[in-house]
Amino acid sequence: MIEIPAPVLFSQALIIKTDVTIIPFTFSYEGPKASWLVKNLKKDLAFAIGLPEEEIREQNYSISRKEREIISGTFRITKRIDTYSYYLFEISYSANLDEEGNGKFNANFKVTLYTEYPKVTAWQRSIFYEIWRTLFHEFYYKYQIEKYKKDGLNTLKKIEEVLKNEIRE
Repeated sequence: MIEIPAPVLFSQALIIKTDVTIIPFTFSYEGPKASWLVKNLKKDLAFAIGLPEEEIREQNYSISRKEREIISGTFRITKRIDTYSYYLFEISYSANLDEEGNGKFNANFKVTLYTEYPKVTAWQRSIFYEIWRTLFHEFYYKYQIEKYKKDGLNTLKKIEEVLKNEIRE
C-alpha cells in the first residue's frame, strides 16, 4: 500500500514532509577532563558530522559559577543530504565542574531525517507530478531513505567515538 504523507505549510511553500527519528542516545562521563569535553564539543561535532565548524552554532548556553561551575547548552545542526532530504541533529549537554575541570558531563543526541517534496510551482501541484512523485518515492527514494537512516546512525556512532577519544587523549 502506498502511503502519502499529509501536506504541511512550511516557509510559505506547501510541501510534503516525512520524518524519521534515528535512535537517540545519551553520553555520560564523570572524571578528569570533563571540561575538555565542553571546550571541544563544537569542534568534535563538526568533525563527526562532516560540516565546517562555522556552520555549527550553539543556540542556548548558560554558565553558573558558585561552588562548582555548571554549564549547559544546546545545538541544532542541519545537514543537507540531497535535494529532498536533510538531517536535523539536536544535542543538549550539561557539565558540573570543579576548579580543576573535573566533574560530570552529560549529552543527549537525537537525529531526525526529514524528507520534503516541494509543492511551489504549478507543475509540482499538478496530478502528473503527484503521480511521478509517488512512483519515484515508492520505487526508488524509500531505499535512499533507508540508506540515509543507516548513515545517520553511523554518524551518531562516530560522534560517540570522537567523544570517547577526547577523554582518552
